Amino acid sequence: LKLKIEDNENKDTKNERKTASIGFINSKESLVLASVNPSGTVSGYTNVSPETDLGNEKSSLREGKFTEVQIAWVATYFLVFVKDKMLIKSDVGIPRGTAKISLLADNTFASFSDVEYLKPTLDDLKKMAAGKPLD
Repeated sequence: LKLKIEDNENKDTKNERKTASIGFINSKESLVLASVNPSGTVSGYTNVSPETDLGNEKSSLREGKFTEVQIAWVATYFLVFVKDKMLIKSDVGIPRGTAKISLLADNTFASFSDVEYLKPTLDDLKKMAAGKPLD
């Protein structure tokens, strides 16, 4: 999934420009989520296993501007790219289990734009495994 997250700058305080989150759902017991907050922190979350930490990385790539984000749940891995840099690569522990894709968006005072669902080819999977985002 490839999208842009943009702060709504018409908010009065930085506290009103909260985290924007997007993720994949298999069921209510099986989801992964990437969150990006205005300071640039990117974190991953899953409810598959309470002890699974998908990562929490600081990036200066957002800082109140809009950011291009790519997320993927490929086999058992959850990948998050911001701009052209892979920030999170974590093993969820289970593969995404459905042929159809279900999305979860927590859109709190941010805007999503240019949303694309990309179905990766074998070459795309190799590229992502090497830490490179899709074009």
